[in-house]
Amino acid sequence: MRIHIVSMSIGNGHNEAARVLAKHAVKEGDDVRIYHPLEMYSERLFKQLKRMYKWMVLYHPAYWRKLIKKKHPFLYDYFPFLLRSTYEQVMDADMILSVHPLLSAIGGEIKSITNASVPLFHVATDFWQSPLLHHPAINVRFVPNDHAMSFFHKQARIYSTGMPIDMKEKPLSKKEYCFKYGWNPSKPIVIVSGGGEKMFPFQEVERVLATLSIPSTVLFIGAVRRKMEKRTRKGHDMYLYPFMKEFKEFLKIADVLISKAGGMTAAEAIAAEIPTIFYKPLPGHEEGNAQLLRQEKIAYWAKNVNELYYWTERLLHHPSERMKLKKRMKVFIPSHGAERIIALSKYDASLAMFHPQISRPKTDSDKKNYQQGPIS
Repeated sequence: MRIHIVSMSIGNGHNEAARVLAKHAVKEGDDVRIYHPLEMYSERLFKQLKRMYKWMVLYHPAYWRKLIKKKHPFLYDYFPFLLRSTYEQVMDADMILSVHPLLSAIGGEIKSITNASVPLFHVATDFWQSPLLHHPAINVRFVPNDHAMSFFHKQARIYSTGMPIDMKEKPLSKKEYCFKYGWNPSKPIVIVSGGGEKMFPFQEVERVLATLSIPSTVLFIGAVRRKMEKRTRKGHDMYLYPFMKEFKEFLKIADVLISKAGGMTAAEAIAAEIPTIFYKPLPGHEEGNAQLLRQEKIAYWAKNVNELYYWTERLLHHPSERMKLKKRMKVFIPSHGAERIIALSKYDASLAMFHPQISRPKTDSDKKNYQQGPIS
């Protein structure tokens, strides 16, 4: 089966989801290609939009929060016309998987304009779901768990599959990793992950963690660096790394994770069962992730440096608290998300080949729901 996956290079999460989905589809013998429609249309335009995104998130967060709750955000109406020619080659497939809500909505709009019948599936990379995903031309939404279904109408087709994460088996024990990388095996390990977009306050977190009462090994991963650097502060060993391919393995041996609540990182943390503290999540979708996971008592959300210090100290001092979080994580999201998504989407696409009308949910009631449906 010819499967086209569309992604967007804002952060690493969307591209990682696309890579994992492609990997599992190739295992099944499918012909898979990954596309980046915005970058394909104009790399210059994409960079300008990316700068605009960072500017709004960092300097106008209130406006950005309002913007992402709209079903027709600023410039949205122009994208289908700009990307129509680019999407023509994307739509030359048996099915399309989209890992970004904006691309899913654009693809749905282009489907409606061109009267295309190719099945379009959205794959969630966040726990919070965008109102853009109410578009009636999106055939199916794959969401991380049953809780995410509440964002959609009852008429929408949704599968609770988990996220497309690829957690490798832990090849070494904690002590073996410590000897391999020169860490002190007697100290607890705290990982700080803030993505690669220079939008996380690593220095602020470093100052807080330097005051912890328990001497710890702190791994700063994703702080935009070219090589590793070690610092020792008040008995704490602090290692500053560029992003490492062993990151997912480190999650399984660490005691605490501090992150900004990216959806894919949060899903990987839950799969690794590592107690997590969210700090300075980006306005909008990451704040939505942090709020939902805090409400489900899966993670903590530190709103300031005092709370960051308090929750980190609490988790390090109380193993029983860490065990409570781990137990909740075991049942929060389904495992083998990528395999489930590929299997269900292929099944649904095969039905559409024989019954093309099911891939065109453009009835009057669907359109009315898209225009007036609930926004979570």
